[in-house]
Amino acid sequence: MTLARCMPWMALALCVGCGSPATQTVHPTLAARRTPVDIYLPEDEAPAPLVVVAHGFARSRHRMEGWGTALAGEGFVVAVPNMPYFAKHHDNAQAVVELVDEMRASHGERLSGELGLVGFSAGGLATAVAAERRGDVGVWVGLDPVDAGGSATSAAASLSIPGIALFAEPSGCNADNNGHAVRDAWSGPLLSARVIGATHCDPERPSNASCAWFCGRSDPERADAFLLAASSALKAALRCDEAALDALASLDDRFAEVEGSFVATVREACAVRP
Repeated sequence: MTLARCMPWMALALCVGCGSPATQTVHPTLAARRTPVDIYLPEDEAPAPLVVVAHGFARSRHRMEGWGTALAGEGFVVAVPNMPYFAKHHDNAQAVVELVDEMRASHGERLSGELGLVGFSAGGLATAVAAERRGDVGVWVGLDPVDAGGSATSAAASLSIPGIALFAEPSGCNADNNGHAVRDAWSGPLLSARVIGATHCDPERPSNASCAWFCGRSDPERADAFLLAASSALKAALRCDEAALDALASLDDRFAEVEGSFVATVREACAVRP
């Protein structure tokens, strides 16, 4: 990796996780179930974009709390819920839909209006379906997303918003990369990349021994690759952040099979945005 290619990532690495965001847990009723949600607030009290982060199948919000801390440190208001249903993906999608409304009602003074959805594994499925239902999502981020019954693939075909799909190596835990069908169906500008050597556990922050047992151990460098690319996509699409766009345009040698029109399309849209 050359120094020139490193520079955008080095600058971002200095910021990811900085600050000490406030955290609170609330228990709204989402999709007809009382559901714990961790909320991470940035230190800067100026209105900021909202990002919802959804965990994977049979996991919990605790496996994504590092995302809440890191993205709040980047200046986002972050909501990390427990998915209320074990395998009712459409109900979990509805919970994400309702959580956005709940956050706008309870934290409206902290929100600027922009919205990003981030989902790991089955959380990628739920957030893709939620994005289709809401119609006001600015960017979708899939962290080794999977599909079930074609639900996310069907949603992707109708979504014109920017998206990024970051994949681990194929395995039984990600249904042998069946999330590629979601990527291939996506109608909007999409960036797709594979994190070389990644396991299905690498997108979690933190992961744990049970994930390692079934899906392979996580690795800090690979986990950071997921975080840096995802946070860059959020900052690029929701804030028109030029450094983030530059970083996505020069992904380092942790990534392979990088393709898609996300960077060019978002850059063009930002050039004419008021």
